[in-house]
Amino acid sequence: MFFKRKAQKRKKDNLLLLQSLNGREVKYVSVRDPDTYSETIIGKYGYINVYGDKLFITCEGKEIFSHPLKGITAGELMSLDGVNLRYFDTDQGRELTVVAYYKHHRK
Repeated sequence: MFFKRKAQKRKKDNLLLLQSLNGREVKYVSVRDPDTYSETIIGKYGYINVYGDKLFITCEGKEIFSHPLKGITAGELMSLDGVNLRYFDTDQGRELTVVAYYKHHRK
């Protein structure tokens, strides 16, 4: 009974975080290998867009990542310089992590 409320709040917070990423400019995007914990850069200089019920990341005019919001778990990095996007990849049969590092404008 009590855990159901927490799970609903967590889903709502996750959806709000994903929607707040719309229009966010990114410096680069990488994929983490769950076996070796290494990161491979898949794109640089782009944007995160949320359109309808899907999240898209485009870098240098190419779509490098798209996934329905329903299947993504998001969490900001402790430094607040980026976001982890975890999802289950049906092609590989395992959970993968995409990390998008934000671009900051310093004044």
